Amino acid sequence: MARNVALDILKLCLSFFVVILHCHLFLDINSLLYFVIVNGICRIAVPIFLVVSGYYFFYISNLKKLIKWSKRLLTLYLVWMLLYSSFWLSFSSFADNVTNLLFGYFVLWYLIGTFFAGLLVYWFKNHSFIFQLSLVLICFLIGYTMQTVGNLHLFSREIDNYLNDFKSYRNFFMMCFPFMMIGFWINKYKIERKVNINIYLILFLFLLLIFESFIHYYFISHKESLDLLVMLLLIAPAILIFTLKQNVESHGKNIATLSTSIYLIHPMVMFELAKKFDANNTIVFTLYVLFASIILGYLLTLLNKRVKYLL
Repeated sequence: MARNVALDILKLCLSFFVVILHCHLFLDINSLLYFVIVNGICRIAVPIFLVVSGYYFFYISNLKKLIKWSKRLLTLYLVWMLLYSSFWLSFSSFADNVTNLLFGYFVLWYLIGTFFAGLLVYWFKNHSFIFQLSLVLICFLIGYTMQTVGNLHLFSREIDNYLNDFKSYRNFFMMCFPFMMIGFWINKYKIERKVNINIYLILFLFLLLIFESFIHYYFISHKESLDLLVMLLLIAPAILIFTLKQNVESHGKNIATLSTSIYLIHPMVMFELAKKFDANNTIVFTLYVLFASIILGYLLTLLNKRVKYLL
């Protein structure tokens, strides 16, 4: 089956964005520059990943395919949760272990979030578009409101801590489901054939995204991170549609596999390099982590040919 290499290249670039985000690029240089890059531009990565997942989820047309998809994703999730177990497994708190398994450790939240969101998309895929749209907007707005209110620190410490816990709003219901549903719509209604997205529109949407991050920085909080921005609802599907039109076919999936391996392996790389290099020099540290993640990610793709279920 031919693949659109443009999509694979996009995913590879997004994996770089995730690394830049987690390495806190420019934090040591300028707080505004850091905020716009990390809590503005780089925040497109996960929503686009989710929109792409939703686009391909359209082909999960029956229960047999759903079970196969679920087994594949859950196996990947459990394998990597096991590999990261030394970072999250607690021998003193059963509740913490259950929470980590349900929500995922660090970047692995994306895998379990995609799994549960996929089940929701499948459940609601035959409902009316108006119903689906309403549900998407409600889910996203609940998460966005919780994030914003939490960043404003309006309530008591207990409530404030809950609202500022990523798991409260960055989850399958409030983040993964809305963006996966949007990707599902793009494929179902063949929107890429009906809508013309050019580079100028993409740049304009980026400017609006940056402006929104400016608003958060100056009027809400310049310390708290942002996962949900309103402009992501527009720019994520726009970038997917634009990329789909750049149709470059290939039968290989090496680039896509490399993007997945970089996403999954870079936290380990980051933690280990932080012991040896100055993580406060964010430019140098980010370059080290990117380079090492690419090398180890490539080796991981080779290992995956012999040891299945790693990627």
